[in-house]
Amino acid sequence: MSFQNLSAPAFLAGVAALAAGLFLLQRLRVRYQPKRVVTTLFWREALEDARARVFVRRFRHLPAYLFILLIASLLWLGFADPRGAGAQDEDHVILVDGSAGMAHSDRFQRAVDAARDKAAALPRGNRTVLLCGGRVRPLLMPEEHERVFDRRSDGLSPEACPSTLDATLRAVIHSRHPNRRLSVTVVGDGPVDSTSLELLPEDVSVSRLDIGERTGRNSGVVDLGVSPASSGAWDRVDVIASISGDNTDVSVTLDGRPLGSDTVIATRDDGGARLTIKDLDATGALLELRLPAGDPLALDDVARLRLPKRPKVRVQLSPSLATVLRPVLVADPGVVLVDSGADVAVRRGGEDTGGAIPALEWTTAGAQTEAILLRHEKDQDSERVLLESFDRLGLEEVDTTELANTTEQVISLGATPAERRGVSIWDTLLSDQYNFVHSRSFPLLVGSSLRWLAGVEPFPPYVAAGEPVAGDDRARTDAQQRTLDPAGTAFVPPVAGAYTAAGEELVASLLDPATTVGAPSPGLSTSAPPEAGATDPLTWIVLVAVLLICAEWVLYRSGRMP
Repeated sequence: MSFQNLSAPAFLAGVAALAAGLFLLQRLRVRYQPKRVVTTLFWREALEDARARVFVRRFRHLPAYLFILLIASLLWLGFADPRGAGAQDEDHVILVDGSAGMAHSDRFQRAVDAARDKAAALPRGNRTVLLCGGRVRPLLMPEEHERVFDRRSDGLSPEACPSTLDATLRAVIHSRHPNRRLSVTVVGDGPVDSTSLELLPEDVSVSRLDIGERTGRNSGVVDLGVSPASSGAWDRVDVIASISGDNTDVSVTLDGRPLGSDTVIATRDDGGARLTIKDLDATGALLELRLPAGDPLALDDVARLRLPKRPKVRVQLSPSLATVLRPVLVADPGVVLVDSGADVAVRRGGEDTGGAIPALEWTTAGAQTEAILLRHEKDQDSERVLLESFDRLGLEEVDTTELANTTEQVISLGATPAERRGVSIWDTLLSDQYNFVHSRSFPLLVGSSLRWLAGVEPFPPYVAAGEPVAGDDRARTDAQQRTLDPAGTAFVPPVAGAYTAAGEELVASLLDPATTVGAPSPGLSTSAPPEAGATDPLTWIVLVAVLLICAEWVLYRSGRMP
């Protein structure tokens, strides 16, 4: 037995103090009491016996003393707040699944109720309840009463995101107290990696609280991606989607306008259907797939995708470079040559073709130390621009070793801030004596440089809640106007919805097969739910003390106890 508010010696000292104090009070007469005598012969003894605040000669009324001592000791025990044996060296964490799968019928409310009953049966100072949704939030912290849980869980609902139970479980185990046992209870349907369970430390136990099985068959959109058009058209894209379940009668709209069956190609199989939509205009429209309502889970019935913007880059080419570069630019489907109003200029260093617009310049080797020099906006970091340029400009395809051997010069890459974007490359690389112009990396370098200069951003092929967005590490604002900064890593949308950055919208969908199918995780033992309405021991202690006080009053009024 241990206590939450007092140590064991302090509790025993308090009981001893109560016993001593009540003993003194038992012997102290605190007021005059009327006493009838039958003769004046005993008047002096009656006067002595009724004198106020005078200790009597002997201790009397032992049953009354023991009764009041029991009541006072119970109240002192309630203040100490007793715990069961071993509670001090074991922590209890309850993880409540708040992901989209818990929107299946009334499972989320059942999970919340079961978690509360479980927490009520645990020591108050060693229990923690966490809600695992798009972000982890506390429902009950150590020392808090269950009423705090009720307040925090009121009005909560599952979020349109995949389960975060497994990631939260690993974080809880990693941050546990090194000298205490840890018991983790999972409440919900989210999967837990079997590898994580196999590598559990000896002082950690994990179980799933039984809240019943799912009922009814569910259908949902589990995949939605976009890619450059297979037709080769630069300003068009193809979309591929997958539907899981029996109900595959999906409607497809583009900016609210339905697409005809001749545009959407559906292939059905036993597990669902696969949709292919080809040659959609890459103008930034919003594509939506929607399944009919009526299945047990509605959050996976809708998926949205913001199509990329892929305008053709208008390029003004200097006549001095037409012989070498015109065939490359004409063959590029994303480039159109113009004489004015260009987005990007291609010229030699010192020429004024295109004026003050971003330019791809071919300059002499003596004009700059680097073979390729990038000029970027002043608010960007040069080192970061250099790292990104290897992917963005296709520089990893350039055989710099061969070029260095051929030119007998060091081929290096540099970046520097400037008023506007620009790319400067040694014009010696255009010479016929080198093989650079005829290599496969040359058209890639030219085309990628023009798109980078024009600000044409690469688009992610797949945007799903809980999954990193390829090539996007910008901070974005969600629907609640909260700024989500990935701090240099790939942006991860926590829940399905729209996220904006510099006026550009990124739309994430649920797209989680585990949520739609609801497959149970293997290797996780199931524990029975606690009895509903488990009562805190403190409540029983106070209740017994009140009953004893009432019993003492009855005994006093009946004359059986002084």
